[in-house]
Amino acid sequence: MCISLIFVSSVLSLITGQTFDISHQGIISLLNHTIPADTVTFIAGHNSIPNIPAGYFHGNLTNLLNIRLKDNLISDLDDYVFAGATNVRQINLAHNNVSLIRRHTFSSPHGNLTNLVKIFLHNNVISDIQDYAFSNAPNVEEIHLNHNKLSAIHQHTFSGTPRLYALYLSNN
Repeated sequence: MCISLIFVSSVLSLITGQTFDISHQGIISLLNHTIPADTVTFIAGHNSIPNIPAGYFHGNLTNLLNIRLKDNLISDLDDYVFAGATNVRQINLAHNNVSLIRRHTFSSPHGNLTNLVKIFLHNNVISDIQDYAFSNAPNVEEIHLNHNKLSAIHQHTFSGTPRLYALYLSNN
């Protein structure tokens, strides 16, 4: 196993093999933390990150399979925020302050996120999910929405997700 320690803007980052881990660092912005192109798993949990900058996942991130941003302060997810992570299989945004899931949050202007199979959104403050919000992730199998503030679900919220077999909605 190859272990490298790199100092990025005074923050200790750990890269082991193909994991870029900047968790538990007190980070308040992702702007100074560029994901290496060969990263398979990106972990930035347990920080104070309020948002994901526009274009953060754009670029040559074809190896990126796992995004873990749980336990932060993320409140807003822009359209196409994960657009450059075209091969991502799992996105974990649990334990944040997300309140709205837009129609194009989990999509790309260049095509669908066809490899995305698991989305963790539990323990947020989600009160609204727009119609077709997950349709650009047609192979999604699990969506965790438990412990949010959902009181109603639109008719077409989960349209276009024929492989969805596990939907967690308890404690809303």
